[in-house]
Amino acid sequence: MCPTSSSDSPVSKGSRSTCFTCTRLNDTTFLIVEDDKCSEFPYIYFKIYDSVLALIDTGCGGASKDDTTQLTSLREFL
Repeated sequence: MCPTSSSDSPVSKGSRSTCFTCTRLNDTTFLIVEDDKCSEFPYIYFKIYDSVLALIDTGCGGASKDDTTQLTSLREFL
């Protein structure tokens, strides 16, 4: 599954390899926050069910404000 963030802030400072952070909310639900170029920090929810995965995406399409960010695709991040 996606890596977890240990920071209190949804987005850490400095150059990163991805514009996403991921936090596990419970056994089956993850919150992914996108560090977008508009500084809106949209929430993306990823839910695991027995036979299906659900994705609720309110993100900005991987438009990172940091030009050095290497991974901006949610599909690749997951």
